[in-house]
Amino acid sequence: MRPFLHSIYPLFIFVLLTASHLFAGDLENQFIQAATAGDTAQIEKLLKQKVQIDATDLQNKTALIAALQNKHDDVANLLISKGASVNISGASVTPLIVSAWTGNLGLTQVLLKNGANVNDSNAHGLTPLLAAAGKGHTAIVKMLLDHGADVNAINTYGLTPLKAARNGGFIPIVKLIEKTTATKKIGHNNDKKQ
Repeated sequence: MRPFLHSIYPLFIFVLLTASHLFAGDLENQFIQAATAGDTAQIEKLLKQKVQIDATDLQNKTALIAALQNKHDDVANLLISKGASVNISGASVTPLIVSAWTGNLGLTQVLLKNGANVNDSNAHGLTPLLAAAGKGHTAIVKMLLDHGADVNAINTYGLTPLKAARNGGFIPIVKLIEKTTATKKIGHNNDKKQ
């Protein structure tokens, strides 16, 4: 009998490890679904069960990105306060790109205060500034520029924040970007004279 048990022991371990992995994956899916739904109580419950806060779903979306995309500010703030990465790239975007795209001024500020990289881009070169400029979110554009956003960033389609603002007819943003560009050129020319 003993040799038989010895031979099935590796199989038993494999089954246990597989089951624990599936259970963890299920917890992570529940976590992202709770963030999508804005279910703060479920988020807190799953965090107590030690769910991986930056876990991703099949679309590579994190709970923070899901909360931001669905405008669940309370969930997003909770996740950030619990240590969710503000620079993780998931579902082809970063949290800062999502908050800039959706016009969420408050969470854009929270993300920047928590170290979000103002110039992170996705695989197509979409930056937070390009997203905000293309959607007409003037206050967010100003905030991103104040934090050093690159006005000259170009996506894979040749679009810059200035072009995006012009294409959208967002004149206040066009003027803001042009003013920032002119100020940087003046500063750069002054540096050359010294």
